[in-house]
Amino acid sequence: MQLMLVALLILTVLVLIIAFVRRWQLRNEELYRKNKSEEISRDVIRYVSGEIEINDVEKILKRQNDYIILLEQVRLLDKSLEGKENERLQGLMNLDKIRKHFEKRFDSGDPILQAKACLYFAKKAEIPVPYIARLVDLSANKNPLLSYAATSALMAHGGMKHKSIAIKNVLKNQRVSEMAVSDLLVQLTKYGNEHRDEEAFLFMSLIDDKELEPNRTAIIIRILHELEYHSTVDFLLNYYDKLDLNKTEPEILKAILDALSKFGREEIIDDIHQKFTRSKEPVIREAAAKSLGFFRKKESFPILQTMLNDLDYMVRFEAARSLSQYGNVDLKTISPPGLSDKEWNDLAGEVLAESESHQNN
Repeated sequence: MQLMLVALLILTVLVLIIAFVRRWQLRNEELYRKNKSEEISRDVIRYVSGEIEINDVEKILKRQNDYIILLEQVRLLDKSLEGKENERLQGLMNLDKIRKHFEKRFDSGDPILQAKACLYFAKKAEIPVPYIARLVDLSANKNPLLSYAATSALMAHGGMKHKSIAIKNVLKNQRVSEMAVSDLLVQLTKYGNEHRDEEAFLFMSLIDDKELEPNRTAIIIRILHELEYHSTVDFLLNYYDKLDLNKTEPEILKAILDALSKFGREEIIDDIHQKFTRSKEPVIREAAAKSLGFFRKKESFPILQTMLNDLDYMVRFEAARSLSQYGNVDLKTISPPGLSDKEWNDLAGEVLAESESHQNN
């Protein structure tokens, strides 16, 4: 019995020692990463400003993870630098030591390491041609980070055919977040107006194929109106006309309402008045209230006033904001019967504050 107690005590002590050592290691690693990030960030900034040379940056890369930290710092600075400073920043990505590090990881078979290599490729001015086909294959990987990273690299280096396949792959991967998908779609569209017709065709074909989940279709529709693809307006209206409004998922209805309203298609006003403002889905009533603010029709005014009493706060907010778009309306003089004075004053105050903020910007 005593031996068992001694053994149990020894085991407990060992577990505590291992836990302590592990915690100490993690703390040291966190501290190292913090200090190394500051060091690399400082020297990268000094390098792009011309104070030091590229070999000085190379000297501070001691560990394998230092290359990842360097890539993170380059990604952070990439959007804020232009001209010669940006050229020098991109020059870091061509450093032989760095290139070999990431190319080796690209062949590792480890999805996380491959993803980091792909993000490195996305920052390079050019990559070996054989990598393109491999990136297309990796865009279909189930690992969301690798799928995103491979597609991001293709946005920088692939042709429209490769980009189309990769975008479709990543859209089908529900493990990739909506934010990541939206980011990739924006990356696709940032290379100049000469490709807008091809991009528009790709987006319309993705919607038309009906192979995507509703949340992905909604993202594409949002991109079309947020980035103002006016050539797709008739397509969107035709798509809307074919929808069964009683069975279509709310996220798609909201996206199509936002798009057609922003594009000024008055053909949908009757449906907004008669169906969407009375929908059982708060998100649809919210979209309807917002849409009526784009058109500002006289017959919409009393409907918006009624929506000020909606049970959902965002519906009330959008209705108030749409009413404020009418030139002769002073929200302070309105008193919705379903709201207390405090509730209404708070709501109207938020709408007016937002309006003033937009005007100042």
